[in-house]
Formats: sequence, structure tokens, C-alpha cells
Amino acid sequence: MITDEFYTIKDEKKSEIKVKGSTFIGSACPIESREHAEQFLASIQKKYFDATHHCYAYRAGIESNLSFRYHDDGEPSGTAGKPIYQVITGRKLTNLIIVATRYYGGTKLGTGGLARAYSDCAVDVITYCDIIKRIIYKNVRVQFPYDETSVVMRQIDLFEAKITETKYDIQTEMMISIRAGETERFCSQLVDLTRGKIVILRQD
Repeated sequence: MITDEFYTIKDEKKSEIKVKGSTFIGSACPIESREHAEQFLASIQKKYFDATHHCYAYRAGIESNLSFRYHDDGEPSGTAGKPIYQVITGRKLTNLIIVATRYYGGTKLGTGGLARAYSDCAVDVITYCDIIKRIIYKNVRVQFPYDETSVVMRQIDLFEAKITETKYDIQTEMMISIRAGETERFCSQLVDLTRGKIVILRQD
């Protein structure tokens, strides 16, 4: 059974911490794609145009559809983007970006101190976020004789699926929205219960 649920943040949040004179502003935002992450990053860079660094990490999707990136933006390698990303993965979150904006305060933190500061910045902004569970659905288009309608409807109710489109002609055609992890079992049972009279036209 494939994974069809994940946890992310509900909406955009911001927080601020100070470490030895430097100010770290954490900005977190839910995203759906790399492009969305880049748009949010650009908005933060514009908002805090005079900052010293804009380090970030984002993660979108799950399993084979996972994409991610982290960036140190001029800080020593591995001291900023990766610690932020580890906060995201450590909490098993996806579909979000965290940008840690730093205003340098005059005191060098060292590589260990930087890594802790960026990690703490990410942790701090996450504490202000509402964590939500999201379900991934797939659409299944099926075609079947009218006299099999009751069988199909029982399965739709059993799997808590939803009909999003119906066409009546010589045969009935339906588009059904169902949890991605249940798709194969749902289709297999429909074929068995209708004795092969149902045709699975498409899954996406």
C-alpha cells in the first residue's frame, strides 16, 4: 500500500530569535512545489533586502515525488541550510519552506554556533505553526452497465470515496475520487463484484 498522507503546516508563520547580537528571523510557509518555494523565498529576500543572509530549506511531496533543497547563502558550508532541513525531516514534515534570515550582529558564532542558531531558528518558527494532516487522492474513471450501479455505489460508500462526475449513456461513466492508497484494492474489488462488467478507463 502506497503512502497517501503526510503532515505539513497550515499557514505562514514568522518568529525571531537573537544569538550573540545577531537577529535570526524564521519564516515558514506551506508550499506545493519548487516554484512555490522559490516565489516565497523571493518575497522574503525582498522584504528583508538589507539582511546579511537568507538561508533556507524546503521539502515538497513524498516518496518518489519528493523534491527538496537547502542552501547556506554564503554561510560556511553545512552550517545553515542543512540544519534547517534536518528540523523539517526530524518532524516528518513536507510541503513547506523555512527561510532563516540573519542580520549579523558583529560577533562570529563559529561553525557549531551557526548550525545551532539556524536549527534553533527553524525550531522556533515551527513551534508557532499548526501542524495538519493531508490526504492524497486519486481520480478513477470507470464505465459499467446501469444494472451494476448498486454494486458500484456500495463500494463507493464502503471506501468513503466521492463521485465527482457522472455521465449516463448506453453505459454509466463515473469519475471517482478515492484515497491514493486504496485505489488498487478499490478497482480490483469493483472488477470482481461486477464479474468483469466494469471497465477501469483511467487512474490519475
